[in-house]
Amino acid sequence: EEAGLKSHDEDLILLFLRCDATLREADDSRTWLDDITDALILPLDDNSNTAAENAYQPANAVSFAIDYSSTDTEGNVEIHHSHVGDVLAFDDLLRPQTSTANAQQMSLSNGESYPTPIVGGGATAMRLETYNALPAKDQSLWNHYSADLELSFNLWMCADGIDVLGTSLARVVVDPLVLSTQEKSNLPGPTTARLVSAWMKGHGDDEYASATLRAVANFAAADYQSKNILENGSRPRDHAMSEHRVLPEKARDLKNILVRIAEEAQQSPTFPSGLGKKCRPFSWYVENVHPELKIYQVEENDEGSDSNKLNMSNGKTLPSKPLDDQRMAIISRASPVNIAYVDASGGHTEDPHMGATDENGNFGYVHDETALVKTPPAFVFKDDMDHTELCKKGDPNWKMLTEKVYVDLTNHEAAEKRAEHGLAKKKRAKIFCLVYTIEKFHDRVPAIRETWGKKCDGFMVASTKTDK
Repeated sequence: EEAGLKSHDEDLILLFLRCDATLREADDSRTWLDDITDALILPLDDNSNTAAENAYQPANAVSFAIDYSSTDTEGNVEIHHSHVGDVLAFDDLLRPQTSTANAQQMSLSNGESYPTPIVGGGATAMRLETYNALPAKDQSLWNHYSADLELSFNLWMCADGIDVLGTSLARVVVDPLVLSTQEKSNLPGPTTARLVSAWMKGHGDDEYASATLRAVANFAAADYQSKNILENGSRPRDHAMSEHRVLPEKARDLKNILVRIAEEAQQSPTFPSGLGKKCRPFSWYVENVHPELKIYQVEENDEGSDSNKLNMSNGKTLPSKPLDDQRMAIISRASPVNIAYVDASGGHTEDPHMGATDENGNFGYVHDETALVKTPPAFVFKDDMDHTELCKKGDPNWKMLTEKVYVDLTNHEAAEKRAEHGLAKKKRAKIFCLVYTIEKFHDRVPAIRETWGKKCDGFMVASTKTDK
């Protein structure tokens, strides 16, 4: 400001761009910076040149959507696009896993933006003022993923969250060959202990810290045992009982080491202290941001062995039979499974996805939801008597249309014209109308098509039979 490079009312946008990510190229009229600016900066008031105080709520931080590139043997590069709604989360070991924004989150902005539990890592943008206010900046975190986790916890628990702009130019293309898995997604035990000590302490959240460290220890113990089996050949049957004892003992030893590391981390000069007084608790984060996270709480029983139960703070149901350490270790090693929709219908020609039929009973009918609004039928009365009967004052339907429901057609038409000429800041919200019926009630459909049906942006009647 002193150098005259910016005014007091202007904001600086900070962009974290990972070395394996490339910003998406701009189109003819906009760039990613235009979309980011619209999302992060409160628009100026035309009259006063100051930030307008209106209903618009700017985003706190934006995580760029990520597309991935691949190169075949001939050197041809192919871009694999992510889907709208894709977000990044983590499991009980704090390992990254893909997830999907739920329907409620998507519907709030028609899929234009939605929250993500943690940043995608390729690129993240926020106002410089937002970053400077974040309380935790631990310089002892050694790789990209651990720093991304800390940034995400900062933005959610100490600020106002992270959004993905699913339909914007705020995208990056990531080359998976530039960085190793250790840099992008690995979280060593000591680093996990450090993050746990910072973000899962206080507010009565110690159970999360204990459960996370125990899960990491279980995984490490199972991995250690698997490597021993591979190195020593096949496992003899008479060693089964000894291994049953060794695995829990190894897991407990490793957990004790992680607990000690977590305690020692608090003495580090760069350790973020006092977060319990500055930020929301981790339990709030699980409940409001990442409710799909399954945290297992471990308790020691009278016999000195451990039992596991599902933590109830996330609203999940307790398992009917607690899992022993060996089974918990197996679960902790399970890789995330992609449950995205895959068309297995054979082109919609086989059950159970045979699709709709046309008026001749042939499968493969595809409905044009805009057909009605493009060619709306006229509303025609049979005769003057029909007009008088249907439009008489005092009729309950007439009262509903004239006294109970008010449609501001003037402003509606003005909004339509602004959207048509590209003058609106945001795309106009559209309405899709769907009527469920059966064949014997088809005589009621024309009245709907001739009245309110043709005012919908998209319209469809789903029935047991296709007439026309």
